[in-house]
Amino acid sequence: MFLTATIMLASLGLLSYNLPTLSWIILGLSFLAAFFYNMPPIELNSSGVGELTTALAVGGLVPAFAFSLQTGEFHRLLPLTTTPIVAATLAMIMTFELTDYSADEKTEKRTMMV
Repeated sequence: MFLTATIMLASLGLLSYNLPTLSWIILGLSFLAAFFYNMPPIELNSSGVGELTTALAVGGLVPAFAFSLQTGEFHRLLPLTTTPIVAATLAMIMTFELTDYSADEKTEKRTMMV
């Protein structure tokens, strides 16, 4: 109940501002990445590409969203500057998954590690 109310208030707050169209597109892509990370039929968290999707969303879409909020455009150097962030985020996620490697292997959960 609290989460629903919070999301509704945040949505109303976003609608009251005049956000650029690019910001809405990036926000929609971020929502889709987060939604399908754990929801069937795709369930990216156990398909082997969940780590990559998370790294792209956190390391790529979040800085792109921040840049689009400030400038209202997509600069041609934005992918070049976010690529190291995506790589570092992917390395961090893979490091966090090292502790779950044996459990994922026993339960046959398909991740990048298994």
